[in-house]
Order: sequence, then C-alpha cells, then structure tokens
Amino acid sequence: MKTPPHQARPPKAGPRKSVAAKPKTKVPARASGSSEPASPKPVTAAQVLGDAAQLLQRDGVEAVVSYLRQLGLKKGALPIALAERLTVLATAVQQKDPKVALDLVQKAIEASGDNMAAWMLAGSLQDRLGDRKASADSMRRVVRSPQSKPEQVLRAANLLVRFGEQQEALDSAKAAYDKLGQPVRLASALLYIAKLTGDWERVDALTAQMRQAYAQGLWNEVAESPRTHLLWCGDEVSNIEVFKHWSARSLALPAQATAPVPAPVEGRRLRIGYLSSDFRDHPTSRLINGLLRHHDRSKFELFMYCSSWDDNSAMRRQIESHFEHQHAVAKLSDEAAAALIRSHGIDVLVELNGPTRAHRMGILAHRPAPVQIDYLGWPGSVGGRVVDYVVGDGYTVPPGAEALYPEKVIRLSQTYQVNDFAARKLPPKPSRKQVGLPETEALVLGMFNAINKVDATVWGSWMKILQAVPNSVLWLLDPGPVARQFIARATAAQGVDVKRIVIAPRLAEDAHLARMQCCDLMLDPWPYGGHTSTSDALFSGVPVIALQGTNFASRVSGGLLHAAGLGVMVQPDIDSYVNKAI
Repeated sequence: MKTPPHQARPPKAGPRKSVAAKPKTKVPARASGSSEPASPKPVTAAQVLGDAAQLLQRDGVEAVVSYLRQLGLKKGALPIALAERLTVLATAVQQKDPKVALDLVQKAIEASGDNMAAWMLAGSLQDRLGDRKASADSMRRVVRSPQSKPEQVLRAANLLVRFGEQQEALDSAKAAYDKLGQPVRLASALLYIAKLTGDWERVDALTAQMRQAYAQGLWNEVAESPRTHLLWCGDEVSNIEVFKHWSARSLALPAQATAPVPAPVEGRRLRIGYLSSDFRDHPTSRLINGLLRHHDRSKFELFMYCSSWDDNSAMRRQIESHFEHQHAVAKLSDEAAAALIRSHGIDVLVELNGPTRAHRMGILAHRPAPVQIDYLGWPGSVGGRVVDYVVGDGYTVPPGAEALYPEKVIRLSQTYQVNDFAARKLPPKPSRKQVGLPETEALVLGMFNAINKVDATVWGSWMKILQAVPNSVLWLLDPGPVARQFIARATAAQGVDVKRIVIAPRLAEDAHLARMQCCDLMLDPWPYGGHTSTSDALFSGVPVIALQGTNFASRVSGGLLHAAGLGVMVQPDIDSYVNKAI
C-alpha cells in the first residue's frame, strides 16, 4: 500500500532492525498540481494511528514509538501527546495481541507517568496475562492518583478488590460513584465490589436501581456483566436478555467469520478441542478430570487450548496427560488463536469458561470449528451468537425452558455436572479443634460459597435458623476483613451472638474436603447457589439444603441433590427452607 504523503514514511518491509539502524523519517509536503508548494493538509489522529498500526504489524513496538516521537516534533504536529497516542493504539490492539498492547502501554507510561488511561490499560492487561502483583500495583496507582477520573477510579477498584484490597476498593468506588451522580450504567461496577465486601445495604440500593432500569427496557444502558447479574437476579427471562445484550456488546463478529465445513468422519477419529483458562488447580479441572480420562482414544483425538498459565500443579500435569495435543493461546489474539484451532481441523470445540472474568469467547466469534459448545464453567445460556449448544439436564433446564435459550440445549441424564470423585479417596476427618470449631456438641452449619452469593435476605434467613437452634454455629468461608465487619453488624442486628459465626480460612483442596466432614448440614445460598461446593459437600458425606431455584444457576444444587437421592432437601420457598433446616 502506498504511504500517504502526510505520514512519516515507515521503513520498507523486511527483517526487523533496531531503532538506531532505521533511516530518519520524513514528512513530505502534499503535491498541489501547481508550481508553488502547497501547505500540508491537517493530519488527523485516525490517519496517524492507522499508519502506526501498519508499522506495528510490520516492524514492531520500537519502530512505532520512534515514528510517533518524530511526528510529534514536527511543526504543526497533532495536539495529542506521545503517551496518549500509544495508549490509543494499545487499546485498539489489546484483543488482537495483548502482549504487544502491554508493551505499547508501558512505553506510554515511560513517556508520561501521569497518563491514568495508560495505567488503567496496563493493569487490565497485566491481570489478563497472569501478573497479578503488577496489576494490583497499577490499579492502586489509579485509585490513589488525584488526576484519575471518577470512572477510572471505579473501574480500577473493581480489579483491586479481587486482590484483597477490600477497604480501599470499596471506599474509593463508593466515592467515585456518588461523585458521578450514581449513573445506572456504572451500577454493576460498584455492585461487584459491594457484593464481595458484604455491603448489603448498598447492594439493595444498586439492585433496586438496576431492576427499575430493566423494567424500562434499558438493557444496554445498564451494561451489566452476566456474572454480576446472576448474583442477584433469579429471573431466567431477564437473565437471558442480559446475556444476549452482553454478547452483542462484547463479542464482535468478524465480517468474514464462517464456520468450516465439517469434514467426513469415516475412517478417522473425531477431533475434540477444549478451550479454557482453568487448566490448573481449579474447580473446573477437578470436575472435568475424569471426563477427559475416560474419553475413548480409539474414537477421539483430544486438543487442549489453554488461555491462561501453567501453575505447575499436580492437577495441571494430570489434565495435560489426557491430551495428545497441547497449545497455549493466552498470548495469541482471538483471530490468531481461532486460526490455530481451525488449522487443526477441530470437529467440536468445547468452551469451558462462559462469560466469566478470564473468558476468551472472542475466539469463538471467529468460528474456528463447525460445532461450538459451552459447558460446565458457566450455568446456562451465554447469549447465543458464538455458541451452538449449551449443556444442562432435566432439572437445571426443565422441559419448556429451552424455548428461552438462543442456543440449542443438550440435556445429560441425571446431572449435567460431571465430577471425578469415583477416582478420589476422601481424606481423613480431622478433629473439631484442628479446624477451629467449638469442641462442644454444637451443630455445625457450613457455608463454603463466596460471600458475593449472599445478601441481606439470605443472611437474615440463616440467622432465623441460628435463633431457633441455639446450640448451632455457622461455619463461613473467610469473606475478607471488610466483609467480616459488615457480617458482624448484620448478625448482632438479628440478636445473634457474633461468636457463633466461625470463620474458615481458605485451604488447599484435600484439606478443605477433610474439614467439610465436620459439618452437620450445608446451607446453600440463593439466587446463585453452590455448584462445585455442593458436589464437594455430598462427596464429604454432608447433606445440603437448597431452594428449588428459578434459573440454571439457582437449580444446580437442587439438581445434584435429586441426582444423589436427596430430593427431600430441596425446598420450594424460603420459609420451607428455614423450617426444614431447623
């Protein structure tokens, strides 16, 4: 393509050279057709960034930095700083190539450490590429800088809260949201933090605001993520509507994306690809390990596509042992990862994340396989468009519910949730003293789900149980320091001694399964109930009490209990749940 005359001319294509070896660039004047030199036409930001993108693809990051820096020295240069240009370019390429985007944005920070947009993007990319410490440092910089805009502070706090910085994340996010005038488009960003910190008063206010917006049909104005939505809304019609709008906003469909034509399968094995960020010491891997082990290798050829990192765990090694082909796609763009998968002639691609934080569903938008399925890591619909099928069972997707789904529904018998407990041995049961429980004959009610699945209504119901059963304690997975404070106040307000709430530290899987045996009864939250936590409890010999549920996420526990022959523990409403527990 001919270089436009307004540009500093990029070097010709060829082997990459160091910046020092590159010839000086020039900005030639535009020809006018007259003998007199014409004044150059104004250069637009779009032109500059288009040229920079072309140069980036050809010669790399250093060449782009040199080009933009030289352009900025020209008379009448664009009134846009080098750091800002690099940040805009990094934003444009972050989905295509996150590693290159991070290199660009770090150059932007070198050019101007006060560019908060650059710090924001750096933190997001560092988190995506698995560098949690660097991401936390970047987000802390944004939250604490007086130059940050309130929306930047709110979004930075969203990452910071996941790194354990609960108090700073909550305080800064609430202040930013109030300063912005409490816009509904950012309600879910603050809701995420409020749920993780147990600020149930704020949770109630935010969900009321969002519910009103949905009643008015403002689906895109709210712009809520599917994961946050399921934590408070149990209405399946609303759920799927939110998922559809999320998919349309977040997963761009390339113009040329068409599924490959299925190849004849006679005389060969079916090629199955599994795509996930959770091929490590993670609940998804622990559940699916047996499924992978039991694939008939005379009929199936398995391909592993890892979109995160190798944690060097024993589980990672087990997972790898089931695949004939292993490929890392974390540092590949969606397009490049899809091209790799397509080149392997995959017949069925199984995506194991769904719209969770670390998903790479953008790969599926490029249609690398003729059949694409979402399974296990996400409860229910993913909004259609990039997935052909989702997997459920007769309880999680009861007859007739499939009419709501934009995808086709595959129903497995008994339960959709595969597990590997048949191949595992239950660890020895420890003493109560060893796990920090009272050594008396107190009844132990366990709750080992994350605190973001609990709200004021759920907690109030559990307090009624404790009031009616005075020799009981509630054993709670540690929700973090700020959440513990909110919980203590909510407990005291219900007239229950805070000492009856026992905090359980987070432990490795075997130690966790061992201690669960000290529970007498497990309490399931709602509307997003337990999934792996419920199957872990049943494996440990502990019954779980749950609601029937009104959507896929809230029906998983009930489905597992029915499959285990414990349907009597599934209750139709909250009052029945409380009475049954008592």
